[in-house]
Amino acid sequence: MRATSSHAMLGLVLWLAVSSAGAAPKTDIITLRNGDRLTAELKSLDRGKLVISTDAGGTIELDWDMVAAVVTNQRLQLETYDGKVLLGSLVPDTSETIGKLVIQDGEQSTRVPILDVVRIAPLEDQLLKRFKGEVSAGYSLYRANQQEQFNFDLKMEYRTPQFLGKFGSELTSNSSTAEETSRRDSASLELYHLFNDRWFAGAVTKADRNDELGIKNRLSVGAAGGRFMVQSNSKLWTLVGGVLDTRENDYDNPEGPYHTVEGLFGTQFDWFRYHKPEFDLSTSLLVLPNFTESGRWRATYSVGFKWQIYKDFFWRIKFDGDYDSRPRAAGASKDDYALITSLGSTF
Repeated sequence: MRATSSHAMLGLVLWLAVSSAGAAPKTDIITLRNGDRLTAELKSLDRGKLVISTDAGGTIELDWDMVAAVVTNQRLQLETYDGKVLLGSLVPDTSETIGKLVIQDGEQSTRVPILDVVRIAPLEDQLLKRFKGEVSAGYSLYRANQQEQFNFDLKMEYRTPQFLGKFGSELTSNSSTAEETSRRDSASLELYHLFNDRWFAGAVTKADRNDELGIKNRLSVGAAGGRFMVQSNSKLWTLVGGVLDTRENDYDNPEGPYHTVEGLFGTQFDWFRYHKPEFDLSTSLLVLPNFTESGRWRATYSVGFKWQIYKDFFWRIKFDGDYDSRPRAAGASKDDYALITSLGSTF
C-alpha cells in the first residue's frame, strides 16, 4: 500500500513537472495605446492580429494598431513590411519615442516603428505550433430540380524563418435528378525557400479532376518563384511564375496520359481587417499557357469574402472557376464555375 502511494505521488510530481515545462511563463508585457498594460505570453502576430495568452482570459486577439509597446524575454523572429527579418527579444524603450519596438540581439539593438512590423513568431515554437490553417464545408439544396451541391475546403500553412510550405485541397460535388453527379476536385502542395527582400522559390505540385471540362485526372509538377509585392497589416499581394510538367487523362481518350509543358503565371491579393466587423477579401488568378500545344491555355480564378461570426468560426461566400481554351474531351465545356457558401473554422 505504501509503495502504491509512493508511485502515485511520484506520478503526480512528474505530471506537474511536465505540465509546468510545457506552459511558458506569462511574463510578457503588452502596453496598449490607451495606457492599459497586459501581462501575458506572446503567441504570434500575423495579418494585423496579435495573439496572446493570459491566465485570466485565455487566448486573446488584439488589433496590432492598438498596441503601443511590447516587452518579452522570448527570442522572436520579426518581419517588416519591406521584407527585413530581425531576430531577438523585445526590451523596454528608454527613449521618449512612442510607437517603437526595441529588438535586442546580443549586444546589438535595433529600433523599428511598431506598425512597420507585420509578422512575429517565437523561434522556440514547437513543430505543431507553426502550423495554421482553416477548414470549411458547405451544402446547398435547390428544391425545384432537386439539385444538391457539397463543398469541402482545407488550407494549411507551415512557416519558419527560411521556409514556407502550403497545402490546399478542395472537393466540390454537384448532383440532380436530371443529370449525373459532377465533381470538381483539386489539391496542391507548395514548398518554398524564403530569400531576402520578400523573394521566394521552390517546388509546386498540383492535382485536378474536373468532370465538366472532361478531365479525369491531371498531375502537374514543377518549379516556381515569386515575390510578396506588398505585405502589411491589412494587405498582402503576391506574384508568382514558373514551369510545370503536366500529365492528364481525359474521359474520351483512354490511350492517355497526355504529356505537356505549361507555364505558370499567377497573382493573389488579400485585404483583411480585424476591426469590427472583421472580414477578409481574397482574389486570385492563375494562367497556364501550354508550351507543347500551341494556342491552348487554361486558367483558374477565385473571389472570396470571409466574415468572422464567433471567435475562430467564420462564414464565407466564394465564386471560383476553371477555364480551358481547348478541352480534349468531345462535348466538354470550356469553363466551369461555382458560387459556394460555407461555414468553417481557423486553427
